[in-house]
Amino acid sequence: MNGSRKNRTWSAFALIVALGAALLAGAPAWATGMTSPEIAMSHNGVGQSSGPFAAPRSFVAGLGWNACSPGELCLFVEVDGGGGGFAWAANGATSDFRTLVCRSGQGCYPGTFDNEASSWWNRTGQTFCVSDGYNGGNPDNTMPPGTRGNFTTTGWNDRPSSLGYLGCP
Repeated sequence: MNGSRKNRTWSAFALIVALGAALLAGAPAWATGMTSPEIAMSHNGVGQSSGPFAAPRSFVAGLGWNACSPGELCLFVEVDGGGGGFAWAANGATSDFRTLVCRSGQGCYPGTFDNEASSWWNRTGQTFCVSDGYNGGNPDNTMPPGTRGNFTTTGWNDRPSSLGYLGCP
């Protein structure tokens, strides 16, 4: 009888492992925890709808432009895609960059992403804009789909304090 119970226990364990592997095989890479960038929690933009994966993910320095995957908008701490930063999926927004806490290796000072962005790459099909005010508003800098560049050329270096996609100029 003990052998039968042991076989059922191992069978149940094998079934759980197989189901877990099947679920992870169809999951996006960030959901598996198998990528180097970790998910960073933030608040979504006030009054803006958000996609199911709206919390931006953080990434560390050293990846360059390659830190930004297709379908993401990425903001970088340094020019030309340098330093660390954060990446948002389409429909993502963050109303206050003070809520984005930088990890070791991202290069943010004094610990949050507020007034830290120096470059961007918009690899989505959607227009995004950053604002130097919290919750949007104030002047905006628009980042059309498929563009990348440095905020230093637009007078926006180290100014962004929020990100949205509704009401961009």
